[in-house]
Amino acid sequence: MSKPIYLYITPFFPSPESWRGGYCLDAAKAIIRDGRYDVRVVVSGNGSDYEWDGIKVYRLRRVGAPSGVVPFLLGWINNLLLKRKLRREGVDNKSIAVCHANTLGFGHYSAWLKRKNQSCKAIIQFHSSYSLSLRSGRLGVIPVHATLLYLYHRHVCKNVDILAFVSDMSRRTFGKRYVDAPEGKVEDVRSQLLFGRSLPPLKLPKQVVVYNGIDTSIFYPKPKSQHEGFVIGCVANFQPLKDHMTLLRAANILKGKINGLKVRLVGSGETLGACKDYVRENFLGDIVTFEQEIDHRAMPDFYRSLDLFVMPSRLEGFLCVCVESWACGTPAMFCEGTALSELVPESEKGTWLFKPLDTEDLAEKIIAFHESRSQQHFLKDLEITGLWGEFIERLGTK
Repeated sequence: MSKPIYLYITPFFPSPESWRGGYCLDAAKAIIRDGRYDVRVVVSGNGSDYEWDGIKVYRLRRVGAPSGVVPFLLGWINNLLLKRKLRREGVDNKSIAVCHANTLGFGHYSAWLKRKNQSCKAIIQFHSSYSLSLRSGRLGVIPVHATLLYLYHRHVCKNVDILAFVSDMSRRTFGKRYVDAPEGKVEDVRSQLLFGRSLPPLKLPKQVVVYNGIDTSIFYPKPKSQHEGFVIGCVANFQPLKDHMTLLRAANILKGKINGLKVRLVGSGETLGACKDYVRENFLGDIVTFEQEIDHRAMPDFYRSLDLFVMPSRLEGFLCVCVESWACGTPAMFCEGTALSELVPESEKGTWLFKPLDTEDLAEKIIAFHESRSQQHFLKDLEITGLWGEFIERLGTK
């Protein structure tokens, strides 16, 4: 007897063109290992279907409005494109037991399949604490557009079965943080919208937390590669909120205080040029290197080549790269207030957490670790197969 289908729809997944989305790959593999479902991965984009790490990945063409303007007007077209793709692959709506949309922007797929098949469990997953996405596209700055997005996303969320969050922080702040100020207040987003409190409140279905776990068959400790000096690493897209500049400024402070200091930055993006300019202007080229994105399967060796991993981002729903590094035997430092901090023992928060945008605090904590070489612990077992097995148990489907 064939297994029921688990449809995993995501904009993030490794492909022949990019290695981004490794945490989604690990999640899909964990669901496959659980054994209860026939997992079908669908990614947005043009081009041919492909196989990645033994998983068949289907590409789904997606229609987008110019500059992201009024994206909710095109959902019905994208639903029809999904319908056509499934038909071509011989997948009937009735055979889909779970439709898992990996972002709110793809949530309309889950809501649509739920309407077509009431027995299907419709899921939307959220990866940050600003997941209501009220600034989509260039019109996001216009109050009426943000209000329309709020009403649209409210409609999508109330028509699915489960909202899955990657941390308790992202669950607690959903609908209570607006994207203008990452360090701003946590309050109902309606206070920032046109018509404010006259808008209906969010009507949310069941909410669960599924931490982004670690595939321990890939990420595990083993003897570190030999190297001289003290090596710090960071893997992140070069975007303003990732805040690489705080790490670079800390390196500028540390270059005369830690012998053999090296900083390895891996990634690409819009702020890469500014970071390179800072390195050149401050004569840090002998200690800072910029490297291309790394295949997910090569990441463990990168982590093991470090003495310390540092993630300066002040806005994260979770921090997969920090936990991956820790699992490979290299501890990680990250900002206070990010979601992973909820899993740090109280006695260790002063060691691993630094104040957002605070270069001096980060530099001081790096020096302290360089001297003490403390061991890092988390409050929960983050092995990914067990985490997804718990989640699948909650679905109540066979």
